[in-house]
Amino acid sequence: MRRAAALIAVVAAAATGAVAAPSAFAAEQLPDLVADPPERVDLSVDATAKGVPSLLVRFDGFVHNAGPGALEMRGARPSISDPMAVSQRFFDAGGPLFEDRPSPPR
Repeated sequence: MRRAAALIAVVAAAATGAVAAPSAFAAEQLPDLVADPPERVDLSVDATAKGVPSLLVRFDGFVHNAGPGALEMRGARPSISDPMAVSQRFFDAGGPLFEDRPSPPR
């Protein structure tokens, strides 16, 4: 469960556009995240614990990478009570070089 929470935090940081400063690479291979249209949309009315009805909207949402570069995010923290430190790995288009840059949450 902790691993899933860490993965969600890393993906959320990436999806919000938390990207660090430009690199010294001549040409980077950058990811380009694109949201696909929602599928299996379902509207329903559900009663809350207090009996008040609420409208629920459920759908499948997918995001794919349309860019030439990989989206590689890394997250770590010393303990579960510490905040997650996230970095994004950028790759050089000319070779196997890469650079990890901090990706602060917004």
